[in-house]
Amino acid sequence: YGAHQAILDAFEFLSDVDAMIIDIRSADEVPISLVQQMVSYFIPADTLIGNIKFNSQLSTLLSLKTQGFDNFKNKFPLYILNSSFVAGEWEFLGYTLKHFDKAVIVGEDTMGFDYFTKSVKISDKLSLKMPYALISHPISNETWGNDGVVSDFYAKGDDIFEKAYSLALIQLSEH
Repeated sequence: YGAHQAILDAFEFLSDVDAMIIDIRSADEVPISLVQQMVSYFIPADTLIGNIKFNSQLSTLLSLKTQGFDNFKNKFPLYILNSSFVAGEWEFLGYTLKHFDKAVIVGEDTMGFDYFTKSVKISDKLSLKMPYALISHPISNETWGNDGVVSDFYAKGDDIFEKAYSLALIQLSEH
C-alpha cells in the first residue's frame, strides 16, 4: 500500500465534495509522479502540464487519466494553502493548478525552487540533496524560480485556513 494508492483513496473519499482545500504547508519531499497524480484530478487527461529539462534534454509531463473525477475538472472551488517553506515538487502543484485557472493560492509565497531534488544517502547520518531537473510551464515556459508561487490571497499562520474557508463559502454561495 503506497502513497499513490493513499492519494487515490483520499480523492475517492472526497469525490462528492462541493469544494476542496489542500494544505501543503508542511508537505515533505515526494516524487514528481505523486504530484502529477494530484494535478491530474483537476486537469483533463493527456494535457501537457510541464516541460522538464534534464541534462540539456527536454521532456514533457502529461496529466494522467483519472476516471470518475470529472466534477473536479470543471469550475470546482479549489484552494491550495502555501507557506514560505513549500518547495520543489509541491510548488509545481500550486503553480500548475493556479496557471491552469484551477486553484486559488492562499497563504505565503513559496521558496521559489523550480527544480527537483533527489536525496543521496552519504552515511547513516548524512544525506546530500542534489538538484536534477528544472520544470517550467508548458505554454509560457516560465517557472516560479524567481518569486516562488505567489499567493492570490496573502495570509499567515492560522489565518490561512480561515481565509481559504471563507473564500470557499463565498464561491459556493454564488452558485
